[in-house]
Amino acid sequence: MHDSSLSAARPSLAIPARLLLPLWVATIFLSAFLLFFIQPMFTKMVLPLLGGSPAVWSTSLVFFQATLLAGYLYAHVSANLLSPPRQVILHLVLLAAASFTLPFAVAPDIMPSVEHPIFWLLAFLLGAIGLPFFTLSANAPLLQSWFARSGHPSARDPYFLYAASNLGSMLALLGFPFLFERVFDLHAQSALWTAGFLSLIVLIACCGLAIWRAPPVTRERMAAQAADEPIAWPRRVRWIMLSAVPSSLLLGVTAHLSVDVAAVPLLWVVPLALYLLTFAFVFAVRPPIAHARILQFLPIAAVVLGALFWLRLPLWLEIVLHLSVFFVMAMMCHGELARLRPGASRATEFYLLMSLGGVIGGASTALLAPLVFNSVLEYPIAVVLACWLRPSRQNESQVRALALDIAVPLVLFAATGLGLLGALPETMRANAAFLSLCGLAIAAFAARNRSLRFALCMAALLSFVPGRTVTDLRPLLELRSFFGVHRVVAGEGGAVNLLTHGTTIHGMQYTDPARRCEPAIYYAPQGPFGQALASRKSGLSRGRVGIVGLGAGGAAANKRPGESWTYYEIDPLVKHIATATPHFTYLRDCAPDVRIELGDARLTLRDASPNAFDVLIIDAFSSDAIPIHLLTREAVSLYFDKLESDGVLLMHISNRYLELAPILARIADDLGLEFRLQRYRMATAALTQSDWVVLARAPNDLGEMADDPRWQRAAALPAAPLWTDSFSNILDVLKR
Repeated sequence: MHDSSLSAARPSLAIPARLLLPLWVATIFLSAFLLFFIQPMFTKMVLPLLGGSPAVWSTSLVFFQATLLAGYLYAHVSANLLSPPRQVILHLVLLAAASFTLPFAVAPDIMPSVEHPIFWLLAFLLGAIGLPFFTLSANAPLLQSWFARSGHPSARDPYFLYAASNLGSMLALLGFPFLFERVFDLHAQSALWTAGFLSLIVLIACCGLAIWRAPPVTRERMAAQAADEPIAWPRRVRWIMLSAVPSSLLLGVTAHLSVDVAAVPLLWVVPLALYLLTFAFVFAVRPPIAHARILQFLPIAAVVLGALFWLRLPLWLEIVLHLSVFFVMAMMCHGELARLRPGASRATEFYLLMSLGGVIGGASTALLAPLVFNSVLEYPIAVVLACWLRPSRQNESQVRALALDIAVPLVLFAATGLGLLGALPETMRANAAFLSLCGLAIAAFAARNRSLRFALCMAALLSFVPGRTVTDLRPLLELRSFFGVHRVVAGEGGAVNLLTHGTTIHGMQYTDPARRCEPAIYYAPQGPFGQALASRKSGLSRGRVGIVGLGAGGAAANKRPGESWTYYEIDPLVKHIATATPHFTYLRDCAPDVRIELGDARLTLRDASPNAFDVLIIDAFSSDAIPIHLLTREAVSLYFDKLESDGVLLMHISNRYLELAPILARIADDLGLEFRLQRYRMATAALTQSDWVVLARAPNDLGEMADDPRWQRAAALPAAPLWTDSFSNILDVLKR
């Protein structure tokens, strides 16, 4: 029964019936907009504390999903245990309490834990934005529950409001990188968000007023409606699985794309926006894409994705294809959710289990997978599970079923036997690998109408890694941390060991004992790094050197006796590879007295004394992903605070996808610094070009580089925006 004491005290002011639907749509839309705008905004604030790692976004998403689950649980419990007036009062009290935590900011003196970054980040997010995000998370199911009691003609099926919610979320996500991030800095974004949150409180109060005035719907009546639709546990389990797999795919495709470009909101929000768009589509009154059509597309999309894990394509095409396949798979899973959804009386339970599935998928990918797998296996595993969840046809002929039953073990046998490719002559390997790939793809597509068989065939296709047999690279070590996957491989017939992160080489050492201390790749004496050190011999002692980014420790091959070198490295695993494995011995054989400071360079450099270095080198990329917070005006200013009055800053900016030189030229112009750029061509198979920038306070500080024609001035570079700690956008520097 409803609460009679509060019912007797209903306010006299009523909301006109014609305004109910616009009021609810506006409130849910604004709530969803704020809920998903805060995610890239606050994660960007936190990103510099953990070295700009792409895993910051993955871990943050797990926090957001877990808090969303808590909000849905609160909405489910309050909708079932409290009368609408009491729900309104409780929720408005929570919203008011959350408003006292605004606006958001991150204190500059916070020191994170690099030994346990995941748990530190989750705890920090909980304390900083936990209450506002929790209250926003509860709004969608709570407001739909209220609307179901409003007496409006559409109240019997309020799921269309979920589509409005996801449209608001999608617009927030796309608006962040393409509009707000380009126009407003983080301080202004936080202020705008605060104003939106206060406006939302007013709208929710109006919704509460409408419910307070609506005819009461008794708890017995709601329970009777629920009893009319019994739900078996297998159906609930399928809801959870259909929610978990797209959530895992979301994190997988985001990490796959951002590891080679940058950990930036643009590459976070586009996959998330597509994820939400699928919800908006499948829960719309008239879905724009028929579910049957998506079921037909999925096998083609899955096979295309299997080929993408082997083929090397242009960045734009790879992004488009990965996101397209992700969209189809998410549409399939969420379409099945929409098809299996219950009536309005069980809406909060449905949303609660959907949210639980999202948390399971996200936590499995971001938290569990790095502990279980040394390589990134969670993305292909999620693809296989999505194929398994595709509904099967049960009316196949026995002949067809038997043929597919035979095909599956043959395909799996072929997948496990691909190691035989390495025994073929090198001239035949590429063609044999291509034919094997085509055979696996055809077998997977042929099995598309039997879900388990289709999933097993896709597992065989995705386990096919021809690159390890077609090339002469031999894997030696593969380790994984919060900051990424690091691989050590032997190349050139065992003559060199290479350290790779993602798709980029971050160190090389000769295995010949006579060449162990010989500088390699871009640390060679004839390269920009060697030129910068050599050009200062006659002018200023170069004995005090700081290097941000350890890699394999190859730079230390240039260290001379008596010099003081300090490395700044955020990833303890990189330190382990460079100092405690037999594959790289620079720091043991060539420079045993170097110091290594663990932690993000922006934070650990603050503790260095002023004028601590004569030369400071920034070489801290993760695969090809750039840590933007190391390339801002404030970062460069910090570097020069730690340099001697005539010190030199050397920055390695090689990148396949971003043109970073104009950004540093703009910062140099703003700070009144000398700027030089060299694009160095290397005669090695491992690397072909290495781009370096050198900055100094005066031309004389550059030594021989000041007039060296290999080092260009900034005059010929295009204009670029000024990147600061609160403003940056990679759209301005994408290579065309």
